[in-house]
Amino acid sequence: MFIDLDICEAALRCIDYMFRNELLNILNSVEKQSDKMFIPRIGRDDGIAIYTSLYIYASNRRNVIAIDAGAGIGYSTLWVSMPLEELCIDSHIYAIEKDRYRYEILKRNIASFPRKCIDIVPIYGDAVEYIKNNFFSNSIDFIFIDIDKHLYGVIFDVVKNKMVRGGITAFHNAYMASDVVAKIVKEAIDLGWKVTVIPTEEGILMLKAI
Repeated sequence: MFIDLDICEAALRCIDYMFRNELLNILNSVEKQSDKMFIPRIGRDDGIAIYTSLYIYASNRRNVIAIDAGAGIGYSTLWVSMPLEELCIDSHIYAIEKDRYRYEILKRNIASFPRKCIDIVPIYGDAVEYIKNNFFSNSIDFIFIDIDKHLYGVIFDVVKNKMVRGGITAFHNAYMASDVVAKIVKEAIDLGWKVTVIPTEEGILMLKAI
């Protein structure tokens, strides 16, 4: 097999291993912080699903608008941020949290996230209202939703017209919220969207806008 050494050398120069290790250390720290404070968070399997789907989606994009709705203290926000930072894409990530106590910790954790290419904006407030009032149609590339489950249908009604073509809408706890998820699935299929449930421990409903 022929190996282009110039390409290999260039690839190695682009990979900042120390920077990635710093991100992973912060990920581990926020994970432990969440557990110690008994603040609910997504599982690592959920995080890997977010990372993988967003990395693949964003790899052919020049810029990305992403939202973490129900960000807690920032654990899921870091999973949303990591693939965009690794790709070094001009990205804006909005981490929305309505609980004031969690929001204050979220702000501090976001400030500690190392980044060179992305902008992470902590937002205190209701995710449904913030998205309704601050995003235009066809403007959102990716949204991860982990708010009160009875509001899943409400937030889908808001975001469905704000997603770009090919954009991804992901709902956490698909198994726990099976009744409302079933209604969202039916509506998404009626819209012609692609639908799947990623079989993590808690399940992630993932929709691709068409």
